[in-house]
Parts: sequence; C-alpha cells; structure tokens
Amino acid sequence: MKEEIPIGEIILKKIDFAGKHCTMGISMQCDRYKNRGYGTQAEQLALNYAFGELGMETVYADSLIQNLRSQHVLQKVGFREIRRDDSFVYYECKKAYQNRKSHD
Repeated sequence: MKEEIPIGEIILKKIDFAGKHCTMGISMQCDRYKNRGYGTQAEQLALNYAFGELGMETVYADSLIQNLRSQHVLQKVGFREIRRDDSFVYYECKKAYQNRKSHD
C-alpha cells in the first residue's frame, strides 16, 4: 500500500514446513511506483518473515524470462539462479546465504 493505494502484492505459497521451503511470488500492479525500491523492500521483508518467523531454510521464486527488472531485484535481495527454460528463470535463496549477506 502507498497512500491507501494498493501498488502490488507479495505472497509466500507452497509452504512446506517439513521440508523447510516455500515459494515467493510478487506482482507490482501500479507502474508509477516501479523503480522506487518498493519491490526490493517487500521481497526483503518477505524473506525475513520466511526465514525468521516461518523457519524456512530455502525460498524459491521465478521470473518470466523477459522480465529483467524482476530478475535484478531477486538477485539484489539474495536469490541465485538455479535454472531456466524457454519461459522462466528459476531462483532460490538459502537462509544460510542470507545470514552471511547481512553480516557483510
């Protein structure tokens, strides 16, 4: 939300408590708020929640292959590319990596 306007959504889905992993999805719905850091901030908060509150060890995400902005933000908050196909780039973020990153 920005000034009572929904600008996007972020979700944690496919939550597997036994396997300690989940998948994150984000959608920025309002173009005028893109490139202002809101997506980056939302992704970082979601990772903090997944690792800190839900006890996840790995968070997965994906991006349409042509969505370079999304890929940049995923990498910026700590995701690493694990594979790609004709349509998507697939990422993972490990809690152990996030812990090292926050101490750098």
